[in-house]
Amino acid sequence: MDRDRKIDIWWKAFSDNAQKISDRFSNRSNFDIPAFMQKNLQSIDRNLMWEFGPAINVKGHRLVITPEYRRDLRPLVNEILKRAPSLNEWEFYPYRLPENFESAQEAVESRTGAKLIDLYFTGKRNDVNLLDLFFITLSSRDNKEIDLAKHQAFVIVESILGEEILDKWIGTIKISDHLPDDESPKSVDQLASWVNKKIEEIKETLSDKPFLERTKGT
Repeated sequence: MDRDRKIDIWWKAFSDNAQKISDRFSNRSNFDIPAFMQKNLQSIDRNLMWEFGPAINVKGHRLVITPEYRRDLRPLVNEILKRAPSLNEWEFYPYRLPENFESAQEAVESRTGAKLIDLYFTGKRNDVNLLDLFFITLSSRDNKEIDLAKHQAFVIVESILGEEILDKWIGTIKISDHLPDDESPKSVDQLASWVNKKIEEIKETLSDKPFLERTKGT
């Protein structure tokens, strides 16, 4: 079966079961959402991930469909969402959205199995106009703690900034003892404001002409 047909089947199944999914969020049903998503969405491609949450612009729910690190599947996600039906109380997104700091802390605890440790960060613009982020922890520095810090650093970045900024603007994320001299370490609750400011600074230095136009005749 080709992917176009699979996409059509997926959206038909979702439309038919949207109310059951909504009822499951309020414990009015025992609908098995993971099994449903595996059977229908992931039949299109098993690397498609998903996440539900509250809607942003309507009273209802949102569904995020994302390939995460599989950037080669972004065109597929775009095609899936382009063909999404218009459903009352539902919104659809291609990236996980930014969360406030409190929600990000909850995400860290849920995904790493531990409360957010004392993380501080700094960063710098790299040679390809991305932001490299460096984290330090005031906790112990044994291997287990370092592994936890690495995991939590990634989750807190994705949760606070949202998946789109992580995908398009963040380069490396490292736990480091050697931080850039031009930036003093900051608390992770300042991460969003710092990154957004740096992105605007980068944009101000970029040309409004494509590279090909700028290099004509050279």
